[in-house]
Amino acid sequence: MLKFTAAQMHAISESRVDDFSHRLLAQMRTFFPEARVMTDEQGHAFIRRGFEHAAAYGIFSERDVARYVGLMLVWGEDFDKISLDPWIRSTLMDVELDPGYKLELLYDHAAREER
Repeated sequence: MLKFTAAQMHAISESRVDDFSHRLLAQMRTFFPEARVMTDEQGHAFIRRGFEHAAAYGIFSERDVARYVGLMLVWGEDFDKISLDPWIRSTLMDVELDPGYKLELLYDHAAREER
């Protein structure tokens, strides 16, 4: 059986986060003009902040973090804290909702706003 030290596990975890960050930044630049003007450093820092914001609401999967970061690009980096729509914050804070379902609700809300 393989055993890893805490330092090895941390290095593996960081490597996975870096890989995800690179993939997400490329995707962001494809779909969001705002991301095209970010340098690599700015883009990766933005994604890191997105990880932190999403984690505060129990959002951890790559898919859901990517969707959360997309909302940050649409509504602003601190949309979860400064939104004029209290429904957004209450949806994020609802511990009874599945994290993926939270993002579905928020994306539906964003789509309705665009109409």
